[in-house]
This record gives sequence, C-alpha cells and structure tokens, in this order.
Amino acid sequence: MSVVARRRALAAAIVAGIVVVVVVLLVGGGGGGGTNAPIAGGAAKLVPDDALVWVHVSTDGDRNAVRRARSAAARFPSYDRLRSNVLQRLSVGGEAVQSWLGKEAGLALLDSSSGTAASLVVLDARDAKKARAFVSKGRPTETYESVQIYRYGSVSSAFVDGFVVLGQPDALHQAINLATGEDVNSLASAASYRQALRGLPADRVADAYLTSGGVRRLLDPAGGVLGAAGTLLDRPGLQATGLSLAVGSGVARVNVHSLSSGGGKAAFPPFTPKLVGEVPSGVLAYLGVRGFDTALGRLLGVAGGSLAQVFTKVQPLLAPLHGEVALFATSRAPAPILTAIAAAPDQAAVRGSLAKLGGAHSRVAGVDVTTVRSGAFSLSAAAYDGKVVISTAPEGITAARTHKSSLTGDMDFRSVVGTPSGTLTSLVFLDFDQLLRLGEQTGLNDSRAYQAVREDLRQVRAVGARSTGGGGDTTAEIRFRLR
Repeated sequence: MSVVARRRALAAAIVAGIVVVVVVLLVGGGGGGGTNAPIAGGAAKLVPDDALVWVHVSTDGDRNAVRRARSAAARFPSYDRLRSNVLQRLSVGGEAVQSWLGKEAGLALLDSSSGTAASLVVLDARDAKKARAFVSKGRPTETYESVQIYRYGSVSSAFVDGFVVLGQPDALHQAINLATGEDVNSLASAASYRQALRGLPADRVADAYLTSGGVRRLLDPAGGVLGAAGTLLDRPGLQATGLSLAVGSGVARVNVHSLSSGGGKAAFPPFTPKLVGEVPSGVLAYLGVRGFDTALGRLLGVAGGSLAQVFTKVQPLLAPLHGEVALFATSRAPAPILTAIAAAPDQAAVRGSLAKLGGAHSRVAGVDVTTVRSGAFSLSAAAYDGKVVISTAPEGITAARTHKSSLTGDMDFRSVVGTPSGTLTSLVFLDFDQLLRLGEQTGLNDSRAYQAVREDLRQVRAVGARSTGGGGDTTAEIRFRLR
C-alpha cells in the first residue's frame, strides 16, 4: 500500500474521528451533582480484537471528569467553531445525537483485505427508542443476523446491543457477530488491550489503544503532527500502546503505557534527577536524561557538516555525558542557546582535555571558557565545581554559572513536573509562552496555519513530562498547564 493511499485512508478516518472525539463536548450536563465513576468500557465489546486503533471518550455528563474536560475545552477560542462543524457533519442533526447519547463513544480503525483502514464508530445509547429512530432515518439496505442495517451516504448504521454503530457494512457485520456471540474475539477481551490500559488513571475522560500496526501503518506515514506522534510512540519490538487524557484544575494529563516484546531497551537508561537543580530559572526548555552521549553520537552520525566537525573536536569532553545530563535552552533569536551540564568529578582530566582543544580562550562568569568553531557553528565549554558545561554560546555558561534561582522553583515547572524524584528515564519541561514568542520573532506569524491556531496554542502555558520503566513495559505522563 502506497504512502499516498495510507494518508488518504487516515484522512477519511480522521473525519470520522472528529465526530467521536468532539462528541464529548456536545453532550449537555448531567444532574445536579457530579460523580467520580470510572470511564465506561462496554463499547469495546463490539470492536474486533485485531483493531489497529481504538479511540474512546466518556460522554457521561454526570462524571466530574467530563465536566472538567468540557470546562477546559471552553477556554479554547476554536471550541465554538469546531462544535458547529461537528454538528454540520452529523447529517441527521446534532440535537438528535444529544437526545439519546449515553455514557461513551468510540472510533475503531480496522484492518481490511483492501489494505486500507476501515472505520467503526460505536455510540452508547441511553434512550433506545430515540437511538433507533436516529438510525432508521437512513435508507434500509440489508438485514444481517436479524439486525436491520441502514445507509447514510458513504456509511452504514445499525442499532446493536444498546449501541448505535456506524461504518462500512463489513465492520458492522463484525460488530453484530460480536454482539450475538458468533465471534467471541472482541477487543475488550484481548490481553494486549487490557495490559496496555492497565494503570491508566480512573478519572480519565478519554483513552486510546494503538497496536504496532496502527502506529506504523497509519501514524508514521501520515506526516505532520500525526507522523510526529507515531515517531514518538514507535520503538523496536512495540506491541501496543495505551493512552489516556484526564483534566484537573488548570492541568491536562496524558498518560502513555507502552508494551514491547523481547525486553527492548528504553530510549535512555534510568537515572535519579539531581542536576535539574543546576538549571537556571526561566529557561525555555529542559531535558534530563542519562546516556546522552549515545544519543548525541547517533545524531552526529546523520548530521554531517560543521556540526559534526565541531563535536569531533570536543569529543574528549563527551565522556561525562554518559551519566546524567541536564540539557536546557535559553531563548534567543534567531535560535535558542543550548547548554548541557554533566557531573565531572575528575576536574583535572576535563581541564586537560580543554587545554588540548585549541580554539579561543576567554574568561566568562569567573571561569575559563574554551570555544571551538567550524564554519558558522561553535561550542563553548568550561569545567568548575565538579561539573562540565558545554554550550552553543558563552552566555549559556554564564546562565548556568551565575543563576540565583533554580528551575525547580518556577511555578510553571512545579505545576507540570512536580518535585523531581525517584528513578526516571527522562524528565522534560517546555515553557510554551517563550516558545511561541521565539517562533513569532523568527517569522512564525507569517504562517497562515499558525495564525489559524495561534489563540488556541496560547491557552497552553507550559508542558512537562516524565517517563519510567524499561524492557518491555514503559510509562510516561505528560502534563499541560492551561491558562
């Protein structure tokens, strides 16, 4: 199957997915008091166990989780426009959906003999009579296993076991077979599905399940944001991934649980974050990892040019990067300054390596700094207080050396990362306000695509993430601080 065909199939699935994912925002509120009930999970019983992707949202207006999500969504300026677009896509009228929609809704992308992903939408019905009336507004096409199937334009629909299902006829046949017991292999009973969703927070408003085929056949070739998501999720030996979305007071949380075979290695070895306290307050971004030298080596293997040449010159300084590394970025147009801090107990050895580099020598913030260049690219390095600091500009060393307060004291950092402790495989922070300002200073405002989503992006103040685990079982939590 060609990349173009995959993208077309994915685009068609996304259109259907918009209806499912946003439907949580269309449902009216529930009763007077909210509940802490867990997310409903009956819809997955009508989905085949070989589904490539399953996206599932809670539409229970009585759940506090749903109410918080709806309140957060209302902060985004595009909310009303998106809501109107979804209502227009529902050919039989959004009000009819609201009048019978129950506690959950989901979208499955299924494998098919044609090589394209078929879609199946599953909507819980709290009012069977109104749901049947909704379905019967279509054109009757066939009766399968005593279930009447109707046609709406390019999709078929039926009322099956308390759910309205929409999709291609073959997908509806599979759902009906699962409901009647002729096929017992539902997604809800699949071991990989249950394992991938195990441990995800009970207060989630949405979750998703992706197999390795879903990631590699649908996300990876899609390009853009979806392609980037596929790249982040993919890893050697990947079997399945479970994701969830939960919304708290001003913070949205995305949890990711990945299962891999063969004890595949994590991207970075585990470490206990200690150097984050050396990162200055107010930075644009921070990454804490262990084994950065290996990742840097892979990067240089494909970079070439002056970047690879200058790093070759400072190769003797990279040994300390095998341990914990605190990498941070400080905002400067047209490109931020990148600085790495690593522990280097043998200061004499590091200073000896610095002396052999050649390059230019200067005194910055009270320490000796060596700067080497290749073309337009340069690196500055210094050793002090049991550390080695390498930066793309001397100002990065100044920031690391002279800061009066640490990133760990910043309110935005604390809201999305909390107190860095325990054993992690990565720790990440991004000041989204600074990122947007830097982008706009370097021409991002000239992009129509950015202009269309700018006000929505401005509703995000900061992003933080931490990952744990190793071998075949890894977890990550990503937090978004909202305005």
